[in-house]
Amino acid sequence: MATHHQRLKRAEKEYEALDAGTKAVWEGKRREHLLRQPYIKEAIVMALHRNPHSSWRHIEKAIGFWCCDSTIRRWVMSRQGYNTYAERIVPLLSQQQRAKHLAFAKHFRNNWGLGKG
Repeated sequence: MATHHQRLKRAEKEYEALDAGTKAVWEGKRREHLLRQPYIKEAIVMALHRNPHSSWRHIEKAIGFWCCDSTIRRWVMSRQGYNTYAERIVPLLSQQQRAKHLAFAKHFRNNWGLGKG
């Protein structure tokens, strides 16, 4: 998948080669794009509410590629109250269960008793 910057550069080159009538159509689309600006904040927030585990690229796609994923990330992370955390699931094991898990892990890491091989 092309990045926002790559898509922009390709589009600029293609735009220069267009005739006046086609450019007028694209100017209208540009105006429509700019009219969406006041609603983008809400669209980003709604995309995050629908799926809080979405990637920034998924949110970029959800808002119709209105802005790039890095811009969305910077904007969201600049908001007060936003923070990230890493999930690490640690099971609550008894001492006996931990010993069994450790023995299994050692055996697994040792290539099932075959050594490094």
